Order: sequence, then structure tokens, then C-alpha cells
Amino acid sequence: MIVDGDYALVVLVLATLAASGTAVLVVVTPRAARPFPGRVRLQHTSLVHEYADTLGVDPSLWMLLLCIGPIVGLALGLWWRLPASLTVVLVVIGACALPWLTGFRRETMLQRREDAVVAMVKDIKDRLAGTALNQVMRSLGQRPPERLAAAMRVLADIDQPLEECLARCAERSRSALMNRLCVYVIVGLKADSTAFKELLPTTIIPHLEGLLKQQRSRRKVLTYQRGVITLMALVLIALFTLLYTLGPAFHDYYGTNQGAVTVVVLVLGYAVLVGLVHVVLRTRRRPRWHLDLLNRELAKY
Repeated sequence: MIVDGDYALVVLVLATLAASGTAVLVVVTPRAARPFPGRVRLQHTSLVHEYADTLGVDPSLWMLLLCIGPIVGLALGLWWRLPASLTVVLVVIGACALPWLTGFRRETMLQRREDAVVAMVKDIKDRLAGTALNQVMRSLGQRPPERLAAAMRVLADIDQPLEECLARCAERSRSALMNRLCVYVIVGLKADSTAFKELLPTTIIPHLEGLLKQQRSRRKVLTYQRGVITLMALVLIALFTLLYTLGPAFHDYYGTNQGAVTVVVLVLGYAVLVGLVHVVLRTRRRPRWHLDLLNRELAKY
């Protein structure tokens, strides 16, 4: 074992608890956007809030579950009297297991949200036959689609300009297609709503449907890759556990410094491969809008 004695236990426990506490302070706490002139002042929700909102879970409960994972990994490592390196691996697995496994459901929920955006655009096309664009958007804020309700209720706030409501709606929706739709609507309100009505069935809807098809393909590949990575991880863990339990030489080796280095290299190598998959299939960042700049540009036409 790398470190023996009661001090190793104290250090490992304190490190795990400190990591969980840091996650609560850094990840959960919302950060306010800087008040740059002409920019809509929006709240940046943390990644934990975004994840919990997508899954339909209370953010406090979700953060509690995230903190329980590494503590359970630490408890198992101490209960089984594993070397420090393997105990740290259990802590890492405990911290990553829940977000990783719930990622399958999260991708499904995000795809359904994008599907709801395209369906709503088609509904807007039908409503524009006898109603003004601003009235259609306000009415959608009063009776929004179920999967977009949390984001679109802001459109019913008649005390705020519709353009700013649309910007806040796009930010809250966490949807790439909603971002594009809100930009199109802002341009239609400021420039020419008649042209917006004409372009909606011929250009905007086909464009959004094309983006939706691309997202479905990307998420399909991502889900497949997640499944393969999960299966490989389970097989490796099962084989490692079997050899560690039944092989005395294997057991003794991972109690040495060389064994600890081997564990670190294997875990880091696997993490790099997983990270590369997400880099290749990453989603583009959502844009933030400068409404005064947009209005000045539209005023030129």
C-alpha cells in the first residue's frame, strides 16, 4: 500500500468531503452576467441546475445525490481495506457514475425538447394566418407547449419588450433550435413581419428541420458511444475485481507504488478516450445576444 496508518484514512476522508463541498460552492451557485451596456442581463445557471432541470429533478436533491456518490466509493474502499490508489478510483467512479448513467435520459429529454420547438414553429405558421406575430408569441407565452413551458412563460410578461422576453426565453430553454427561432422572430418584429410569414414555410421551417435531423444523428451516435463505453467499463471492472480477489500476486502488486502508478495510467487513459468522444460529438455553444447592436443593424435596412 502507498500510505499506511490512521493518517491516510483521515486525509482521504477529508479530501473526499472537501471535494464534495467545493462542488456545492462552485458548481451550484449561480453566477450573474456582467452588466455590459446594451446586453440583456441574464442569469447563468450552473451546470448542475441545467442538468437537474433537463431531468426534471430538484437541483438541491440532484446535488445531494452527486455528493453521495464519492462518499459511497470512499466507504466501500475503506470497508474492503483496499489500497489508497484503488480507493481513490472508487471515489472517482462514485462521482461520475450517476451523471454518466443519467446522460442517456438527458439526451432523450433534450431531443424531445428540440422536437417540440419544430412542432411549435409549424403551429406558429398556422396561427399567423389571421394574427400578428407579436400577438402569436404573447399567446404562446400564456399557453406554451408542455416541454417548453418553463422557458416560454416569460413571453407572457407584457411589462417587458417582447424582444427582451425572447432573449430570456432562448437562454432559459437551453435549446439550440429555440435560440435560432427567437433570433428569426426578433428580426421579423423589427424588420418585416410579412417577410417573416413568407419565409417561415419556405426557408425557416426546412432549415430548422434540417438542424433537427443533424441533432438526431449526433445524439444517436453519442448514445451508441455511451453504451459501448459503459459496457467496456463494466467488463473491465468485473475482470479487475475477479483478478484482484482470486489472484494473490495481482492483489499484492496493486498494493505497491508500481501498482498505484499502473492504476492511475489506466484510469487517465480511459478518461482521455471518453473525453475525445465528447469533443468530437460536442454541441455548439448557444449564442448570447446584444440587442442594441441587433437593433442598430436592423435599422440600416
